[in-house]
Amino acid sequence: MCETIDYQLSKRLAGRLLLSLIPKDSKLMVIDVSESIAYNRKHDIPSINYLKEWRKLYLTLAKTLKIPVDGEGKASKVYKDILRLL
Repeated sequence: MCETIDYQLSKRLAGRLLLSLIPKDSKLMVIDVSESIAYNRKHDIPSINYLKEWRKLYLTLAKTLKIPVDGEGKASKVYKDILRLL
């Protein structure tokens, strides 16, 4: 979805086929942080605009697939949220 920048990919045949590869009992969570935090953490990001687009795509996918989103709190809270999900 991110490489094609196709917000509807999960509804298309290719997207549904890719999603079918995820085992049914998988636990998924998107760990989300602001673009500025992500940009400061990683040094291989081309630009803040790149991150803005990717974040938008990930959040769209999370909403479409009803994947919980977490990440803006303290690391200890995110860790506990992940353990609770598992």
